Amino acid sequence: MLRKSLVAVAFSFCVVGVQAQSPRFPGVPAGLDKQTVDVVPSGDQHRSLGRFVPETAAVAKAAGVTVDTVGDPDSFGHNMIYLGMAQTQQVYLTGDCTGYPPDAGPCIETNPAPASTTVDEPDLAVIQLPGKATRTIICFTFTPFASWHWENATGAQQTAVMYLRPAVRIESEVLNDPSLIDPNTGLPFNGVLMDGTITTLLQARTLNPGEFDFQYRTTTRSCTGGLASVRSLRENYGLSDSVIKDFFKKPITITFGVTGNVSMVTEATYFVGVRLYGD
Repeated sequence: MLRKSLVAVAFSFCVVGVQAQSPRFPGVPAGLDKQTVDVVPSGDQHRSLGRFVPETAAVAKAAGVTVDTVGDPDSFGHNMIYLGMAQTQQVYLTGDCTGYPPDAGPCIETNPAPASTTVDEPDLAVIQLPGKATRTIICFTFTPFASWHWENATGAQQTAVMYLRPAVRIESEVLNDPSLIDPNTGLPFNGVLMDGTITTLLQARTLNPGEFDFQYRTTTRSCTGGLASVRSLRENYGLSDSVIKDFFKKPITITFGVTGNVSMVTEATYFVGVRLYGD
């Protein structure tokens, strides 16, 4: 049975004389929209694209949209698909991790004040997308949750810093080809599209001797250009259309972590909620 959670639209047409126009996309002939497609696995559930699927270039061309008019013509007119969600393990920072339960997540012992402490925990959650889970884009929302105590017991004025952010690593077998070179590094991709950060929590302030402070922050950043898209793969990574097509056809593994540094922090917690979307 075809699920009604997704209706995707495909337009391939040849104009002969005067034809009825699509009410959604001016200039697109109506009625040429019935194609049968296979069931495609998609993260949270299997989606059955039962009516019609827009071909990326055909829809954009038919609707007359370009980068200049809509910014992302490749995903134009596509419905959003839920691709999964995850929550990273909580990272806990304290002066002494003795007795901290190992299954509660990483515990990092902070360096004595005023020295800073580096945080680099790359493997705190993972979402594994099956092949064909999305067609042109991997979108996201990241919601970091952070709480921390600052305290200055050094006897001198100090600068307190809380600088933590989600880290993302995207892996695909398509990028194992040694002839594919990442223009950002000049080296082969070695299976990894991106290994970096997305959004940042940066708080800093001056602490006088004996001063302390407690902070709690939660914010959300959402998609915009996405973690990966047809446009970014082409323009930022120099990949050919055939490689991009294979990238979205094959499984994709996305790993989430936390990176950054803190100083004058006596205790802190940090974790990230993640939701992925596609088309």
